[in-house]
Amino acid sequence: MYVGGVLSSDMSFNAFVHRIKARVGDHPFEMPVAISLSSAIPPIWGRREAPDRFTVSFVEGRELVLEIKE
Repeated sequence: MYVGGVLSSDMSFNAFVHRIKARVGDHPFEMPVAISLSSAIPPIWGRREAPDRFTVSFVEGRELVLEIKE
C-alpha cells in the first residue's frame, strides 16, 4: 500500500501491511501494522481499526494514553 501525508501531503511511501498479535495490559487482540522500507517515516499511531478499540488521548504532545473500550 501507499502511505501518504506523514511528512508532507506531497509525499507518499510504499509500505507492507501485516496483521500481528498484540496486547495492551490483559487485553490481547490482532491489529494491522504497516512497515515502510523508508527510514524517513517515523513511528505513527494509525487510524485503521484503532479508533474502534481504544479511546486515545494525547497529553501535551508527549504522552499517549490508551483506554480500552469494553
